[in-house]
Amino acid sequence: MMLADPAKKRPWRQLRQAATLEHVRRTIRRWREHTTTPPSVLAFDPSSTRTGYAYFDGPDVRPECGLIRPVEGGIGARARSIYDDAAAAIAEHSPELVLVEAPSGKVARRLAGHGAGLSLYGFAVGVVAGAAMSSANPDCDVLLIDEPLWTRNQRKTTRRASVELSVPTYCEIRDQDSGMDIADAIGLGLWFYGEYARATRMERTTE
Repeated sequence: MMLADPAKKRPWRQLRQAATLEHVRRTIRRWREHTTTPPSVLAFDPSSTRTGYAYFDGPDVRPECGLIRPVEGGIGARARSIYDDAAAAIAEHSPELVLVEAPSGKVARRLAGHGAGLSLYGFAVGVVAGAAMSSANPDCDVLLIDEPLWTRNQRKTTRRASVELSVPTYCEIRDQDSGMDIADAIGLGLWFYGEYARATRMERTTE
């Protein structure tokens, strides 16, 4: 895969961990220094077994969604498979911003000792974020979003119900999304655009 030429990247492009709303709003302010048009967004909800993604070509456009299922095998084979598929999704859509959900400690408690566990969720996040940072698109910025920041600790089923109301076409693929990974990717993208709209309104009231 061709790596982006660092000299051609935006000077502020980097991988950022967004632990607070202020971090997100700071990213939005930096974006609005360049343009008033909201960025196109590719949101990922990674795990080592399924990674949902949703591409938004703006806040008012129906998202294009998909599910990455890595090959079976050891962690190395799965990492290569997740990386390649995430990189392919990024190359196909050429987003201006990639959002990657970072798991919380709740993941380990929810799995109760079964499944991938928190460490493998973190591994998948790193692989997807690495694919985004190595993107050949120099205008693609990458932002890690802590899970509790955007979910507000709502249950997955509650979040999916909200997505079904906001994006009715999700119901067409609902049966393919047993882990609700696509729903969370859509929800993450919708949340970002909501914060973008709030930041824009706040900016206008201070002018």
